[in-house]
Amino acid sequence: MRIGIAIIRAAAIQPSWTTTHLIAALLEAGHSVRVVESWDFEINAAGRLLARAHAMDRPLEKAAICAQLHAPGAKRVFAEVQQFDALLLRINPLDSAVLAFAQQAALSGVCVLNDPYRLPAVSHKSFLATLHGVPMPQTLVTRSRNAIQHFSSNCKSGVVIKPARASGGRGVAFVPIPHPRALEQAMDRAGMVGDGYLVVQEY
Repeated sequence: MRIGIAIIRAAAIQPSWTTTHLIAALLEAGHSVRVVESWDFEINAAGRLLARAHAMDRPLEKAAICAQLHAPGAKRVFAEVQQFDALLLRINPLDSAVLAFAQQAALSGVCVLNDPYRLPAVSHKSFLATLHGVPMPQTLVTRSRNAIQHFSSNCKSGVVIKPARASGGRGVAFVPIPHPRALEQAMDRAGMVGDGYLVVQEY
């Protein structure tokens, strides 16, 4: 099978990342992989969705995958997205252009994961706080520092604070209670990532 993987930026990929593990596993299973950066989709004059892609067709170690993606002037191929057996979206933060191209791919019959029509709804961690019947700690999603301080004062074992829109552990902190200064610092760090909304959960 030929699998397309849409990412934000090839130069950022690291050997420990899930995307790299997925690429390695797909290659090991005998599939071809086409890695497409967010700015490398194109609709040609005939209305066909194309992508300039990093092409990988044989098993590679994770370090070699990253080296190929990081190489300045790395050779890429033009691929017709409609010929992909699947397109996997690994884009964070969400890119509205990539979502639009992924929707076009889905309309042409390509199996697109994650669903480009549903992905925006779950790209913000606030959706987790609305799930019913799912065990989770007490959770607050807000931009209000006063609300966070009040919520945290009722969490005797401490809180975990994280940005509502981020990934890779950026801005995540555990704060034991009571530690007002640590709480302020954690809010400051988490607030520098994403859109300013914070998720606060009882530890």
